[in-house]
Amino acid sequence: MKKRTYNATSVGMTESCTKCSNKRIWLLKDGRFRCSTCRYTSRDQRVRIKINKSQARKVVREFILGHPTNVIIDRVDVSKYMFLKILTLLRTQMTKDAPNVFEDIV
Repeated sequence: MKKRTYNATSVGMTESCTKCSNKRIWLLKDGRFRCSTCRYTSRDQRVRIKINKSQARKVVREFILGHPTNVIIDRVDVSKYMFLKILTLLRTQMTKDAPNVFEDIV
């Protein structure tokens, strides 16, 4: 029986295999993914955050204003670990959108 291969972005995974950077993967029955080149099995690497839009806006607003993390956690009423996930995601997105002028700095 021939296995079906998928493009990584069509099944919701990140850009490519985390081990060899190949873009062709298999979707397994248990929800994991297997690379067609190196046969590495991995889970979906997307960051899952369950937060409503108003809380997300408050977190971003407080972060941009430069408030300390403890103050933001108290004001927004999210757990410390959820806030750290949001902060990591926010920082990675900000570095992706940085202009070429800051290429050596970021």
